[in-house]
Amino acid sequence: MELNNFVYFFVIIFAVSATNNYCIIPEPIRKVSTYNFTTLTNLKDPARDINLHFSHVDSGSIRLQLCQQLKKKCNSKDGYSVCFEKDKKEIGIGKFPAKVDMKDGRILFVFTGDNCRDNTNYTVNIIMKCDYEVMGDSKPEFIHETFEKCTLFLIWRTAAACGNRTIQNCTLTDKATGLHYDLSSLTKYSENYVIPLGDRTAPKIILNVCHSVIFEYNALCQMTNGACLQDPNKNGYESLGDVQKPPYLDNNSNIKLEYEDGAICKTDKKVPHIKTTITFTCDFNAVDTIPEYIGGSEECNYQLLWRTAAACSTESLKNRTASIANKSTVKCVTEDDAVNLGSLIKSTDNYVIKMNKTEFYINVCRPLVSNPHTNLKCVFDGSAVCKVSSGTNGNVPVTNETSLGFPKESPIINDNHETVLRYTDGSTCPENEKRLISSNITFPCDTSDKLPEFKKYEDCTYVFEWKTRLTCGAVMGNWVSPCIIKDPSHECDLSLLQKVYHVKSKQGKGYNISICNSNKESTSKGCNSAICDDNNNNYGSIGSVIFDYGRDEIKIQYTNGGKCADKSSYTSEVRLICTKMIGIGTPELLWESECSAEFEWHTNVTCSCSSSISGNSYPNSRENNATPIISSSSHTGTIAGITLTIVALISAFIYFRNPDKRACFKSCYNLFNSRRDNGRVQYCRLFQVNTTEEARLLLDIDPTQCQTDSDDDLLNA
Repeated sequence: MELNNFVYFFVIIFAVSATNNYCIIPEPIRKVSTYNFTTLTNLKDPARDINLHFSHVDSGSIRLQLCQQLKKKCNSKDGYSVCFEKDKKEIGIGKFPAKVDMKDGRILFVFTGDNCRDNTNYTVNIIMKCDYEVMGDSKPEFIHETFEKCTLFLIWRTAAACGNRTIQNCTLTDKATGLHYDLSSLTKYSENYVIPLGDRTAPKIILNVCHSVIFEYNALCQMTNGACLQDPNKNGYESLGDVQKPPYLDNNSNIKLEYEDGAICKTDKKVPHIKTTITFTCDFNAVDTIPEYIGGSEECNYQLLWRTAAACSTESLKNRTASIANKSTVKCVTEDDAVNLGSLIKSTDNYVIKMNKTEFYINVCRPLVSNPHTNLKCVFDGSAVCKVSSGTNGNVPVTNETSLGFPKESPIINDNHETVLRYTDGSTCPENEKRLISSNITFPCDTSDKLPEFKKYEDCTYVFEWKTRLTCGAVMGNWVSPCIIKDPSHECDLSLLQKVYHVKSKQGKGYNISICNSNKESTSKGCNSAICDDNNNNYGSIGSVIFDYGRDEIKIQYTNGGKCADKSSYTSEVRLICTKMIGIGTPELLWESECSAEFEWHTNVTCSCSSSISGNSYPNSRENNATPIISSSSHTGTIAGITLTIVALISAFIYFRNPDKRACFKSCYNLFNSRRDNGRVQYCRLFQVNTTEEARLLLDIDPTQCQTDSDDDLLNA
């Protein structure tokens, strides 16, 4: 008896030890910290399990324990950590203990449960996500509120998933003016800034502000790094400097932040370590921006320029709060910062689409704007899209308003490489009272900015299309003498900019800029370049021309100039920014260093670049350019139309001679004219398969056969 008690006691101790062991995990890559998840329980009521409810009332709920068995049995059985409950039935979808998968900085808890179907067991994947701001009690969240192939995905944001960190004060005071600056709003606590240095295969700078880089999946920087370089080709990370000092003001009154003592410099023996220098420029309208890499890698000093409202003094920001802070406004750029729709936002009125007796009011990434001409209820409730239908009740005019969604999500780039902005949680869907109306706006690339167009309504979703240049990206161009720049689709004549412009910095250093010709004013003194300083230093010859359609700007980069003091070459850049109301404009010095200068030129000259090919085309557009059909007379078009009609009639006659195909057509016709049955979806293989789901459902099915599918079948509930 005593031996049995001893064995039982040993088993209990071993089980507790095993529990603690798999939830206390040494970080395997840098090996300088340990994760402890044992405190992730129901802190408010330790005797109960963590409960998660699906958003749809009839979809069930989850009971969960991460590091131990459930407090309450699942389906009257012990040994589970995750239990699914629906309609008073329980299924053990995750058995204790979990398997922990640590790969490339990702922490994944994998629970395997009972049989789901077809000899496949339930699986629950919980991704542990670092978030320094989530302390104490927390719960995981559903990534998808459905079982995809018997698998449930959750993400748990918690400080327990974070490693060691380095923090630095992010405020400063200008002693000369008494103004205060605070960059702390740029600090990230659960993710990093990623600055690509080219296409997807090029290296990327991973960065944080006054805080070490968040150590996570695909961001395996050293725990003290403020910035590091990820090179996919080398499969490694290089330190670009540590968090050591607070930001400061340089001699030009620019706010700078430096990360020093990075990796060993291999390109310049005089420089021991790589460093990163971020220069912040005040821009009241620059919200949710990221820094831009402007050079310096060859000198082992990575230079970044950041236009942001956070770089403005706190005193000036108090007077501009309305222009930079709106809690109802969402970040208007895609996650990878490839597309920025911010220029489409309207602050004084809305976009209006008129169709017969229906009007759609739309804004971008923010609620509709209230003005004297728009007295609508859904303007005041925060909707981003509103449908207004006019009619009569007897002889009395009636106006019906329907909210088509609120701004809650940033735009995304979907699997079809389309930029999509989604508004959700609008009015109740008329076809299904348990659902709310939403709106999807896609933004195809086009040669000119156009207004949004309504396309269709289906499945409680209004679909709009908005053709714009903002999704067209950037392409390389070239210089053509005497003063033309062009890319495969457009060319710009810059001859109106041919005069010599003189620009001075705050310190009095002068530059002569002559876009079209060699700098004639300086040539006689020994400088033969489009950009020279007052000391006749040559700031380079044309190295590249970049048409950035998303920003409405053209970059002309000059490289291989005269020799600078540090034995590198002088370089420069001129950004020509389309600004229709400003005229020809004049260049302004944006940024300078010992061996480089960058200028910004707002001008209307680049707003009227002409198409260099026939038809509408834009770089990176996913639509092929259509070859125009040129007819000598309208008679030719008439004959072509008659011919196509005859061919279509003959094809239809041949098709419907087959009785099976007639049967399928009739079945599908009935489908489109009937309501859905109990939430099930019917599919018919008469038409072309357009989605992966349709392909899966229709695989190896008779051409005339229709079938149904349901989530309840998957859940076995």
